[in-house]
Amino acid sequence: MKQFILLFITALLCTETLSGEEPGTIPVAARRDSDDSLWITYQAQTVESILGYTSSQDPPLSRFGGYITDWKQEATGFFRTEQKEGRW
Repeated sequence: MKQFILLFITALLCTETLSGEEPGTIPVAARRDSDDSLWITYQAQTVESILGYTSSQDPPLSRFGGYITDWKQEATGFFRTEQKEGRW
């Protein structure tokens, strides 16, 4: 999980492009864990370069900024995760 978070943050911060990189990719520096001092640069694929990918529109927002959906859950008073229609 630490690797993913580190890789994601690095990808967001990386705005420069390297000459000779493939179209639809960006260079991302990552390390194996927080104790590792060796950073390795990888080419990460951008969402726009994935064949067949189309983004969907977000549902409308409520006055509080949350999504207005018909997903009603039983109130238990505790935070929990629940799978609904195949999604978490």
